[in-house]
Amino acid sequence: MLFLPRTTKTALCIGIAACVLGVVLVKTASGTQAQTNQLEFRATEDATVKSGYSRRNYASAKDIIASNYSSNEHIAYLKFDLRNLSGQTVTSAELVVMPTLERTVTKRIMLVNPTSWQEKNITWQNKPPVGAQIGILGSTRATPGSPITIPIEVSAIQQYAGQTFSLAIANVNNSNNTLYMSSREGTNPPVLRVKTASGEGGGGSDGGSFLPTDINGDGDTNLEDFNLIIGGFDSNTGNLDLNGNGKVDIFDTNRVITAMMQVAPPPSPTTTPAPTRTPTPTPSPTITAAPSPTPTLAPSPTPTSTPVPPPTEAISGIWMNQSEINALPTSGSAWDNLMDWAKQSASNPNISDQNNQTDAVVFAKALVSVRTGNSEYRNQVIAALEEIQRRPLPPNDVGILAVGRNLASYVVAADLVGYRTSGFENWLRQTRDAVFSGAGPSLSIVSCHEKRPNNFGTHCGTSRMVVDLYLRDTADFSKAVNVFHGWLGNRSAYTGFSFGDLDWQCNSSQPVGINPAGCAKDGRNLDGVLPDDQRRSGGFTWPPPKENYVWEALQGAVAQAWILHRQGHPAFEWQNQALKRAVAWLHTQANFPASGDDTGTPWIINKMYGTNFPTQKASPGKNGMGFYDLTHRR
Repeated sequence: MLFLPRTTKTALCIGIAACVLGVVLVKTASGTQAQTNQLEFRATEDATVKSGYSRRNYASAKDIIASNYSSNEHIAYLKFDLRNLSGQTVTSAELVVMPTLERTVTKRIMLVNPTSWQEKNITWQNKPPVGAQIGILGSTRATPGSPITIPIEVSAIQQYAGQTFSLAIANVNNSNNTLYMSSREGTNPPVLRVKTASGEGGGGSDGGSFLPTDINGDGDTNLEDFNLIIGGFDSNTGNLDLNGNGKVDIFDTNRVITAMMQVAPPPSPTTTPAPTRTPTPTPSPTITAAPSPTPTLAPSPTPTSTPVPPPTEAISGIWMNQSEINALPTSGSAWDNLMDWAKQSASNPNISDQNNQTDAVVFAKALVSVRTGNSEYRNQVIAALEEIQRRPLPPNDVGILAVGRNLASYVVAADLVGYRTSGFENWLRQTRDAVFSGAGPSLSIVSCHEKRPNNFGTHCGTSRMVVDLYLRDTADFSKAVNVFHGWLGNRSAYTGFSFGDLDWQCNSSQPVGINPAGCAKDGRNLDGVLPDDQRRSGGFTWPPPKENYVWEALQGAVAQAWILHRQGHPAFEWQNQALKRAVAWLHTQANFPASGDDTGTPWIINKMYGTNFPTQKASPGKNGMGFYDLTHRR
């Protein structure tokens, strides 16, 4: 007799593609026993293909993705080995995936044939076509740690029983939402759960993977039940007829032994002890019991230092690249506006004056020079960059808001025209890390981003990110990513902000930079409010005051999101599309559309979300780069 240590309630799945969770024995009217088996098949291959990167392969990624985010469609392909279903009758099936990013999603499950694709080389260009829809995920809240279960058409599984089965997860029509799921390389791989009403199931002594339920009635399905079955096979009891052939025989013994060996193969051959009625279990150091008869996917661990999912493919250029600029029109009102700025003098670059707009002039000159090949404008950009390095920035005389507003556009201009010197790099590093105390709080660009959850912090975050990318400082950039995610409301990413009055927070014990979806106070809709900027108007009151600091904070926020988007982070999607919700609240609740130097923001919001908020000629804004009616027009 084989003995394994006592387990708790279910079979183990160690290193195999399929495992049986249990057998339910049901007495029929004729007195025979019908069996319902539940099996789990873990994905044997999975990968994402992306239309925007049609030749790239993403087999090793820890996430698989389904979306059409920003016109870059993602389809997740999955493959399962269903050989253990050979000869069985499928009664139900469901796909179980674990979300890795919070959002509301809708998805289709599509049959894929042929199944010969391989995860190590599948791309958008060579992907197999998707076939009939075999499942649908209606509008569902995807939450990390909470698995999503999607029913699958039984006929599709039955068709491929005993074979390789492949499916794809894709978007529903033109819905613009993104489902991030753990891949098989991640913490919680995709699982296909199948229930069968089985007879011989794979045949006689070769097997099937069948495990008993609670034979001894102690409330546990465990190895004691195995032992009772093996010890009781000399009695002709019907409930031990596991293969359904009408008798208890060696084939039933083989089923139990095969199941135990498939679930937990021993690390090395050992001699099987002789059967006894009162066995003493011999512990096996490699076996770990699963926690329940029907295991669910384990929740993802609580994020710590790096909670943000890994980025997808980055786009070249901190702000824009040559090919994107070449696609810009050189006529029309938006181009004329850019030219009006480019024609101005850039002889007085000054990041210590928060109202100085030479940064916008330098950015405009850089953009025009790259688009048209105007070498004179390029020379003027470089002259301004060299001049600004010669101007001292005494920390005691300079306010951090000025540096946060002005620095980013100079760095982006340098990136656009290809200017790079060791002196400029050193100056940027020193400027980013210096503590300025001339006006307002004594902060550096970095600490301003990490402490101020308002317009100060969003502008500092923009400058921090572009400096990090220019200096190729990936370590600090990763920190900046988490700070922005935390500001949007993901408190598991970052919570180190110093908030002011909390009247406009939906939950004052868990303050955030943008109020969460669906939140309200005293029956009033505060979904999308920027509480630490709205508080500048005073305590909570209704109708809400039209507080301009909110729009200014959004200038820095959308700039950060755009930078992160280019680095492969879906920041516009984070926290239930927090930035779209913020702009929507300003329009629908505060009746406060953008004006003045905030008029660039609706253009980029409309581009990234497909919305239609009112627009007008774009201002370069406080950071000098907001010519979005030209650069971010849909």
